[in-house]
Amino acid sequence: MHTIKDCGAYIRVDIEGTDSRVIIEGIKAAYALPDYQSRYSLWVFGPESFRVQMGELLEIAQFIRKSYSRTSARTRRAMVIPPGLNAGFARVWSEMVTNLPFDLKIFHELEEAEVWLRN
Repeated sequence: MHTIKDCGAYIRVDIEGTDSRVIIEGIKAAYALPDYQSRYSLWVFGPESFRVQMGELLEIAQFIRKSYSRTSARTRRAMVIPPGLNAGFARVWSEMVTNLPFDLKIFHELEEAEVWLRN
């Protein structure tokens, strides 16, 4: 399940789920917003969200590459993952999306991510 909220300075997407379909549904919903690709975004993942397989992460990265407009202005994407989550998995994810026109930073604390997006 996902929820999307306009927080003024950024769009917040909360993801709760255990497989790539849930994450891709959230991505599709965010990308359907008319100004999503030109705005900062905050992705908050619940404790179950990163129990996806490496192949599923690759599927998600390929979906984003295919969907992302190459003419978009460079934006910021913050990911908040639960403390104790396999940080290596999140690091692999960030490497998979390095060639896209946004800066990605991974956080364990929501407040730190919000500050980064607002500055």
